Amino acid sequence: MTTTFSIGGEEPGAIHATFRLRVADADLAERLETAIASRVSSERARPLPWPEVVRVTANGADVSGRVAVLPLAGIPPTALERLLGTVESAGAAGIQLVWDGVNPPRAIAEAALFAALEKRRGRKGVPLVLALDETPCEALRRQLP
Repeated sequence: MTTTFSIGGEEPGAIHATFRLRVADADLAERLETAIASRVSSERARPLPWPEVVRVTANGADVSGRVAVLPLAGIPPTALERLLGTVESAGAAGIQLVWDGVNPPRAIAEAALFAALEKRRGRKGVPLVLALDETPCEALRRQLP
């Protein structure tokens, strides 16, 4: 017997999961489903703490131990790698690049942006993500130490 079920509520911190059980005995499958659902629904995801978030502008910002949000608008692509190195060296906990895909235009920004992302992919160090807006993204928080 194969059974698939999903659990999870709408309340904050609820754990959402889908399970597929393949068990020959229908009674055992039902008991397993009940036990798993009971255990998981009694758990709550522990909120991950956010360090302070700071927007980095041309005037600079104190990023030590903080998440640095860097809007790409106004940053010359030739300066991006140098700016990222500076923010990393200043002790940022993480970096969120913000680019809407329009400003600066793709033809100008894309090569430098993706070169910076590729350079840091898979290496230890300051986590770097790309987002559409300045709202701190969950993908970055999950990479923070």
